Amino acid sequence: MKMMSALLSEVKWINASVLMSSLISCGTYSTIRSADTLNKGQIEGNLGLGVNQFGEGVPLARASVGLTNRLEASAHFETYSALASLRYGLLKSKSSPIALSLGVEGGTHVFLRGGLNDNLENELIGVAFSIGKAWKWGDLYLSHKSFISGIGNSRNFYFSTNRLGSRLNVSDFFLIGFETGASIHHDIGVVETTGFIGFRN
Repeated sequence: MKMMSALLSEVKWINASVLMSSLISCGTYSTIRSADTLNKGQIEGNLGLGVNQFGEGVPLARASVGLTNRLEASAHFETYSALASLRYGLLKSKSSPIALSLGVEGGTHVFLRGGLNDNLENELIGVAFSIGKAWKWGDLYLSHKSFISGIGNSRNFYFSTNRLGSRLNVSDFFLIGFETGASIHHDIGVVETTGFIGFRN
């Protein structure tokens, strides 16, 4: 009887792990960018890899450009998602004690219900904010994103993600960064970590 109970517990753990791993496959929704928005004409490109506690890795790429000294546009791509965003810098480190930006994001992602042969492609829209501080050596930031997925259909659901990150300026044109945090969707929390590099003009 004890052996049967232990076996059932092991099966439940495996099923939960598979479910969580499938859920995270729709994206990491990493922040990557500083709380400071880019100035007009500035460009930054990023490449990275996000991993979770199950050992799953998600490659990602992001391109950002400063439309004005406070308004920034970005395109963010991962294995199962593509997002576009606009951020406005309410406060910037050079003129304030902290940096604070607010933004909107939208795009599409694939939610893997049970594997690659059983997935749903959903549109999503969300809001985001970042607070942080930049110095000559780099910056620190804390960010939050909230999304609604499946707009206009019966499969809609809400999820959110929080990130704490740091970026180190190796030179005026190159940086390395690291962020960690968790995403919550379908009442499941998944811990994620992302490492990335950046190039800018």
